Amino acid sequence: MKEDIESELKNLWNNHRKASLGLLIGIIFGVFVLTFGFFSALFMALCAVLGLQIGKQLDKGEDVLGKIEYFFKSRFNGH
Repeated sequence: MKEDIESELKNLWNNHRKASLGLLIGIIFGVFVLTFGFFSALFMALCAVLGLQIGKQLDKGEDVLGKIEYFFKSRFNGH
């Protein structure tokens, strides 16, 4: 029984990786919505995406702090 479930999960992951990942993300987001409420869960998801993007840029060796500084200076200088 346990081997059958494990085999099926491996099959789903190997043949339908993106759908499986989407399902997992949907379940996690649903649990967050039920636990914290929709807007709190949405805020957490946005923070996670922002953190992922910053991490990807740091992995590439890009100047993330310079970009953030430029963003805020160009938006709030003289306004």
